Amino acid sequence: MLESEELVQESWTNVVPAGQRFAELFFGRLVELDPQLGRAMRGVEPREHGRRFVEAVTALVRGDDDGGSAADGAAAGVWSDPRAGVVGEALLWTLDRLLGERLTPAARGAWRELAHRHAARLHAAALGEAVMPRVIPRGSRRLVQIGS
Repeated sequence: MLESEELVQESWTNVVPAGQRFAELFFGRLVELDPQLGRAMRGVEPREHGRRFVEAVTALVRGDDDGGSAADGAAAGVWSDPRAGVVGEALLWTLDRLLGERLTPAARGAWRELAHRHAARLHAAALGEAVMPRVIPRGSRRLVQIGS
């Protein structure tokens, strides 16, 4: 395992017990940075959305979904979609607030790397797209659930 992966995993173990607080801080900061994203999340139940976002970050931290896609990669080391960058900045800000001095410069760099590598997935998870199933009506009463 790479040192950066270990740093991310170790610091995340300190965040998970405060998962709801993490989600509250994260989404509060996200809306401060980009109020338009806040409007996109209207009507979403905050506690459930926060829980699902924490689960999505946990999956990335564990490497459960490490296949990646071209849209995720920021080969040049920059976020290509400014909104994905806002999500990464909100994530780092939140980690700073929760971990304080325990978020060492090396761990912060490892998180920044993870946020760059998975910018599109983090953005989708923040909006609920990657972790919340979409429901498409089929007929008058039957619903088909499609995973993202």
